[in-house]
Amino acid sequence: DIIADDIQYEDNFEVGFGDVSIMPVSCTNYYNGHLIKYELFENENNYQCHFKSLGQFIVSINSFMRAYFNYQVLLKGRNFNLPNDAAFLNCVMLQETAYSEQKLYAKIGCNLKNDAMTSTKLQLRVFTDKQCSVPYNDGQSDNAHANNGYIINGYSFSTRVSFRPAFYSCQSCSPAQISNSFSKSGTAWYDDVYISANGKKRSFDDDYDADADADADDYFAAGDDNGFHYANNPNYDDKFYAYDDDDGGGDEGN
Repeated sequence: DIIADDIQYEDNFEVGFGDVSIMPVSCTNYYNGHLIKYELFENENNYQCHFKSLGQFIVSINSFMRAYFNYQVLLKGRNFNLPNDAAFLNCVMLQETAYSEQKLYAKIGCNLKNDAMTSTKLQLRVFTDKQCSVPYNDGQSDNAHANNGYIINGYSFSTRVSFRPAFYSCQSCSPAQISNSFSKSGTAWYDDVYISANGKKRSFDDDYDADADADADDYFAAGDDNGFHYANNPNYDDKFYAYDDDDGGGDEGN
């Protein structure tokens, strides 16, 4: 079973991921955590994810985007390069404050304007602690942060993120063909099993050219989803959760 709080989803899937399509729906504020909500569909006769739904689920932005990037690595192999700001899927110290008395940290969250609870955009959010759980207050509103960025040491810091899930796009969960240049070494493949156990990317002789992607070392660090995403939910871990629109989780506020 896949469980979220008091919600229980009966795991009755009788098909493999090769027979399933996925459609990301929104970035949502769920119990003060910023998560990606998505829906799974059986491939057969789903008419581009309009029928045959297997349920809605939520997962951290970190986990969803790393799975998406790994999918792109399977398709493109060595021709796929990480976005320069992919490192902010983790909580990362801002170099602009490296020599300041107050260190600041940033992590990707939902772009929630006008007190909205859902969005189809991502943005950087700035914090005062290494866990990205205490928001940085520069005297501006959330709308101002989303539109114009933060004011840090007298300068404007942009909150724009160069990537996001392909919301409301029906996609296969299994690639029809894997690139001939794919390997776990020499590409941007995120081996979460190894990294979770060792805290860093596995080294190979033909390792991925990290210099081609800014902050690649921070991207390949162990995930820290128990920080900002679940700051008010100590029992959360980095699993996938069934989502119930009637649960009211999104009404808990920012």
